[in-house]
Amino acid sequence: MFIKKLLLVAGEGAIPAIVYRNALEREIDVIWLGFRFLNYNQQDVPHHLIDEFSIHSLLQFMETYQTNYLCLAGKIPRSFLFQKNLINNDLKRLFKQISGYQDDQILTLIFQELKQHGMHLISPIEFMKDHLTPLGHLTHRVPNEIELNDISYGVGIAKYLADKEIGQTLVLKRKAILAVEAAEGTNEAIQRGVLLGKGNVVVIKVARTQQNFILDIPTIGTETILTLGHNGGGIIAVEHGKTLLINRDEVVEKANRLKVGVVGISVTNL
Repeated sequence: MFIKKLLLVAGEGAIPAIVYRNALEREIDVIWLGFRFLNYNQQDVPHHLIDEFSIHSLLQFMETYQTNYLCLAGKIPRSFLFQKNLINNDLKRLFKQISGYQDDQILTLIFQELKQHGMHLISPIEFMKDHLTPLGHLTHRVPNEIELNDISYGVGIAKYLADKEIGQTLVLKRKAILAVEAAEGTNEAIQRGVLLGKGNVVVIKVARTQQNFILDIPTIGTETILTLGHNGGGIIAVEHGKTLLINRDEVVEKANRLKVGVVGISVTNL
């Protein structure tokens, strides 16, 4: 697909900056848009910041910069949905059409509205294929037999939770479920679980069975490793090919130093 200009709408985390740099390498003119209510790394602050999530604002940027290609990259916390001052009236009217605030439901509704105005939606994966999690052991620490049993046991549960849009991260130890990710996010769920399990836990990160990679991409990175490693350590089993492993070299280096195991798993083979 040939793109001359791209409206990059940035959530939190490292993904927007990676998309931005890779798009520039392809000689795409990027209009980098973010929100004042989100937290950005100091060196990766979007060029344009707006006060609230607004369909009208996105369409204005589309018209001003003459592009109809949009990429939503990074995490937008669910908590913003409950802060009325962060949501424009155009979105509030849209939200009246749905019964709940599930991620897929909300983002699908927003993107359907944008499509009606001629916007083409681009997945961040288009710019990040080399960041997809590979299959196999990535670190010196590998799962022992007990941990392999935990992975086999927990994957089905993790898939169920992901498909029900509860969360995509599960923490367990000897088949005891310690934490399930919900609105708080991956790292917070890991921190709760590893503290309950007193270290050496198994963390499983998966995608939904019908994951929409335009709307959302499961991701782990350096902070995930540090959260697990500094709180007791263990194994992170990540679904290969459907999850992003950001800054792989740094992740592997820190995991080896903290004696954390990282393994890319095939869900169908467990």
